[in-house]
Amino acid sequence: MDAARPPTPRRRPSRLRKLLIQLALVLLIVLGAEWSVRAMFPRSSAGGDAFVGFTGDTPLFVLDDSGDTFVTNPLRNRPRESFNPQQFAADKAAGTKRVACVGGSTTYGRPYRDATSFPGWLRAALPLADPWHDYEVINAGGISYASYRVARVVDELLRHDLDLLVIYTGHNEFLEEITFGDTLKDPSALRRVASWLDTSALFGLARRLAGVDAASAAPATTLPDQVAPLLDSSVGLDAYTRDDTRAADILAHFRASVERMLAAAHAAEVPVLLVAPASQLVGCAPFKSAPDDGLSESQLADFATHLALADDNARAFDQRRAAALRANLIAPRHAHAAYLDGELALRVGDREHAARALRRARDQDLVPLRAPSPFVNTVRELARDERVWFLDAELLLAKRAERLTGIGLPGPESFLDHVHMTPEAYAELAFALLDVLVDNSWLPRAPEFDAAARAELVATRVSALDTEDHVRALERLSAVLDWAGKREEAEALSLRAQELGGGASAFGHWQQGHFARARGDLEGAAEAYARALELDPEYLEALLNRGEVLLRLERPREAREHFETALALDPELLAARFGLGVALGQLGERAAERAAYQAVLASDATHADAWKLLAISYNRDGRATEALDSLSRGRLAVPNNPALAFNHGVLLRRAGELDAARAAFERALELAPDNNAARVQLEELR
Repeated sequence: MDAARPPTPRRRPSRLRKLLIQLALVLLIVLGAEWSVRAMFPRSSAGGDAFVGFTGDTPLFVLDDSGDTFVTNPLRNRPRESFNPQQFAADKAAGTKRVACVGGSTTYGRPYRDATSFPGWLRAALPLADPWHDYEVINAGGISYASYRVARVVDELLRHDLDLLVIYTGHNEFLEEITFGDTLKDPSALRRVASWLDTSALFGLARRLAGVDAASAAPATTLPDQVAPLLDSSVGLDAYTRDDTRAADILAHFRASVERMLAAAHAAEVPVLLVAPASQLVGCAPFKSAPDDGLSESQLADFATHLALADDNARAFDQRRAAALRANLIAPRHAHAAYLDGELALRVGDREHAARALRRARDQDLVPLRAPSPFVNTVRELARDERVWFLDAELLLAKRAERLTGIGLPGPESFLDHVHMTPEAYAELAFALLDVLVDNSWLPRAPEFDAAARAELVATRVSALDTEDHVRALERLSAVLDWAGKREEAEALSLRAQELGGGASAFGHWQQGHFARARGDLEGAAEAYARALELDPEYLEALLNRGEVLLRLERPREAREHFETALALDPELLAARFGLGVALGQLGERAAERAAYQAVLASDATHADAWKLLAISYNRDGRATEALDSLSRGRLAVPNNPALAFNHGVLLRRAGELDAARAAFERALELAPDNNAARVQLEELR
């Protein structure tokens, strides 16, 4: 009889295995709770932005009077248009697929409108590619919208039962002033966790139960609902200097904003098609350039000599090419030098060198109105890391350039300016999006919607554009280039628009007045504004501008009529009220002049020129006490205005208050170190 075999000892699970099992159970419980809470409390949000908040929360879409249709909120297009008018059903019909396209002015469709934007082409093409479904395509591209603004639009759209979200963003990240902090320096993995927590229904419920408001921490920067570009400010291009630290912060913020959008769409179970933005490389000079930091005076002089030679069309080509190469060796970060290098390389067929130089020109532009390479690459990385559908528009348009020009770098064959495309290029972008959707089985393959059918659609819709459409597009292009500092190019486009339209555009004549005024041609400006007013007598901007020019031409009676007409149209127009005061002052009507300035100050106590001219008016009437009082009050309201400080000093000196006068002149000089008049006054008081 065999001896009894001893029982096999049971192996105890290792500590690591126990821990893994416990973690798996916890994860299952958390995921179950997440899906349960999400089912009970539907929620879609791109989460909070630690750096940017907004003064208002005006929705982009509101119900119309019928209550059956959402339409673009008119308030979001004031005082300037930012969005194409759109509409879609409040309750999506069965069998309908709803697509939303978000981004900036490229998504909007500039310089044209919605019909030839890539969302507009999608709207036209989808029924042909898939006749078995109905489609709604919402163009939610906002002019000058950066990714952090686009994220707000995504938040709203995800509440409208989307079937697809198309994101095209990256060109507008440097347009507004934003303050950053240390959170941007967190590793990408930490930001992803934070992004998931922001969109987690379970985490959101826990915060609400704990009485914690996710938006309770004030963001570092609060922006108005309407975009406030730095280029619109008085400093304009001067606001842009080389700042690598800030550029890195903006890039990190861009990445975080796109991550938040992707997380929100994932939470709402809406598929995303992410597009890497494209821009014009060939034939698009940078907006602002500067040599590398740290160059010596001799290096700067050498660079300036070679740059001027490279930029001189009268010089022999070989001389120019050699000079461009030398300039780029001295200052490789000078955007315009890189641009010249690239353009000259193209002329000898050196495409690889040209591609490197032209991309460097874009990336080193001090006014980055084209998404620099790190931003384009970030979109590519996020599409790969987050496993979302993806289209590389830069590569798409490079292939289009190769096909149409043989160069292989995007240029005027696809772009009308630095980032805005021709109608045909927008169509090609839309068709490429359709191909991505087919490849990912979102859209059925339709052999009948082939290249010939696509070409026919493009020809039909482009031929439907009339002269007015093309005139408006040229005028918008002109306005954008002027806004970005390219005034000569802008004026040439405006003239082309006027010639094409036969001079029938009031806005076009206003543009010509604007350009003439900038050149110092006041008579020419007055004539151009007058032509604009002949076509549109209620054109407020033309009334104001012609009134201002007439004042400088010492024609106050005519100016007064223009300002009074403007005020009859809009009694709250402070610029017209102020201009009327100046005209009345030139006419010697002091009491009425002061009443106009006081009306301005009642609405805007920080209007420094109104305080200054009010004081001058009192002083001219021998009312020195009231003049001094006006300047004192003005300096309290606008403490950092050098003109108020200087004028206050002059009147204080006349009144014999020398110590106070000295302090006022010192303050004026502190605020404006180049104020020689204040310096002279101080020397005389010593």
